[in-house]
Amino acid sequence: AGDPDRRCAALAPRTRAPRGAPATGLGARIGIWMTLLNQGLRTTFNSDSDTHEFLALESAGAGTWTASPTDHPGEIDPLQVTEAVRAGRAVGGQGLHVRARLREADDPGNQAGFEAGGSVDLQTDGDGAVELVIRVQAPVWADFDAVAIYANAPTRVTGSRGGVPVLFSAEPTLTLRAGTDFFLPDPVVVHPGVPGAERRDLELVVPFDLGEDTWFVVLARGSEGVSPPLVPYFPKDLRRAGNDTLEDLLDGNLDEDGELALGVTNALWADVDGVPGFQAPGVRLVP
Repeated sequence: AGDPDRRCAALAPRTRAPRGAPATGLGARIGIWMTLLNQGLRTTFNSDSDTHEFLALESAGAGTWTASPTDHPGEIDPLQVTEAVRAGRAVGGQGLHVRARLREADDPGNQAGFEAGGSVDLQTDGDGAVELVIRVQAPVWADFDAVAIYANAPTRVTGSRGGVPVLFSAEPTLTLRAGTDFFLPDPVVVHPGVPGAERRDLELVVPFDLGEDTWFVVLARGSEGVSPPLVPYFPKDLRRAGNDTLEDLLDGNLDEDGELALGVTNALWADVDGVPGFQAPGVRLVP
């Protein structure tokens, strides 16, 4: 049958619009991807809008980003983008941008990340003390309130067909919440000449003492009832009832459906057990 890793180089666990798709991705598909990671099968997560027409509202939705050595679109090498995706050096989502670095606590220069030409692998000399450095950048209209960390995460069956499990969610190892575990920074002005051109820039450093080789995935998001949807910048699926006037549309729209901000990294891999190569934890299921 060949190498299964090569037959599934990239996977899109449905982070795109329309409304309900991100929830489906987290509640039924993200665990499929993480089951592969738990078996050491390096499959790249990607997100897309799944747009099939030029005027569809989904075109403002999810996307996948890779680092580039240039800021000039015409100079971007498509082969470099392809290689970055194949190597797992990509992050995705809608509204906000999240990335992470994994570094050895005693030697911060020894690190893994998603930089152009970098590596997603961290290897230590049998030392499990590492730090996960998380950075979330979000325009002021893309509110977020939670950062979840998945580390060798167990999965849970959420759907079956003919008695065979086909859908899986995953259990975060740690969830950090705004106001309790971190405070949202004040917005910074990105461009003084553009009204409202501001963003929040959050950095978190989370220590781990690992006893086994471990992969890490970071997810940042806005939560229903806590963060408002991405209106008016991404008005897809906002509830029509109660939004009859311009004043209604500009009242924050909390608890009025709509799309929420969401961002996900690919996996960073920590080899800390002193044995050459990443020793996968194997399939882990929550009853």
